[in-house]
Amino acid sequence: MLRASSIWEDAVYNLGRALKTLRSENPQAGKRWIKRSPAMAAGLTDHIWEIEELLTRLPLPVTNT
Repeated sequence: MLRASSIWEDAVYNLGRALKTLRSENPQAGKRWIKRSPAMAAGLTDHIWEIEELLTRLPLPVTNT
């Protein structure tokens, strides 16, 4: 359970949360800042994931037993 909850927390933090320190200025008119998640800042995704996306698309880790 600890491993599963740790993986879930990492996925939510990296894919589903916009962090204020990672925001970038918007060069176009409208909103001043563009929200970004750690995965967006690293170039792994182009949007902040919704919880439904995480639950349906996140690959489960494979354990070798």
